[in-house]
Amino acid sequence: MHLSRLTLNTANPAALHALADSYALHQLVLSAFPDREEGGPGRVLYRVEPDAMGRPPEVLVQSERKPGWQELERRALLAAECRMFSPRLQCGQRLRFRVRANPTLRCVFEPAPRPVPRRPGGNLTGESAYRVS
Repeated sequence: MHLSRLTLNTANPAALHALADSYALHQLVLSAFPDREEGGPGRVLYRVEPDAMGRPPEVLVQSERKPGWQELERRALLAAECRMFSPRLQCGQRLRFRVRANPTLRCVFEPAPRPVPRRPGGNLTGESAYRVS
């Protein structure tokens, strides 16, 4: 697992846009990982650390694959540090998380069943069993 700390260049308009728009930040972070044709980014988690005492904001990125921050550094969007991360968790250990999630809801609407017309003798009609109104 890899852990990266990105320091965003707040003098760069693109970096400011990424801080203001969560989708732009998502695109910025994922741009450092392979495309789907090359295997995709794998699992990537990130969060923005609020700026403390006037320092530029930082983005912490945890990923399965090693990111390539060189292009973003070259475009003066950020400075990056990346290292291997191997957490050693123990049974009973307490962990704290800060999470921002975008919940989704999937609604499946089933059409109301229509009455099936019956022939006078009580049999279902073959092809006209489902009438289109």
